[in-house]
Amino acid sequence: MSILQIVIGFILGFFATLIAPTVREKYWPKIVNWLNKEAEISGKWSWYDGKSEPVGIMDIKQKGANVTGVIIRNKSMNGLPTDRIFEFKGELHGQTLIINFKEKADPKNIRGSINLRLLSNRSTLYGKSMYFDSHKNEVLIRDFIFSTNDTLPREALEKLDTD
Repeated sequence: MSILQIVIGFILGFFATLIAPTVREKYWPKIVNWLNKEAEISGKWSWYDGKSEPVGIMDIKQKGANVTGVIIRNKSMNGLPTDRIFEFKGELHGQTLIINFKEKADPKNIRGSINLRLLSNRSTLYGKSMYFDSHKNEVLIRDFIFSTNDTLPREALEKLDTD
């Protein structure tokens, strides 16, 4: 083996080490989604609770059917500023996304699930959340709407009103 071959091998190995994390993080999830034929829903989604202004965001990371991420609520149900962070994981099958969440600050007590439907425009998720409200000491069901657009999707509101 010549010195030139060793140097070329070292350089190729060095660049492969630099490129591999980028491919794994940026392109591999897209390849897995394409192979599994699942919709691509990774990214930031605005969270609406029926009002015209968003109350927070959901940031989704997707690998095939599996999703993880965070939901951040920055406006309370009373309209006051808040800072609540929920971690979640779940699965996307066809147009149905089911996630289980827990509040980062109190994961043993504040937890629930959300069942969402992806509209055909692939920029709107709507559905119901079920969780235990420790202040009211009861299980509650709430409407949830997430959108990649900067407006409240009226179609999702109509579907929730008729469901």
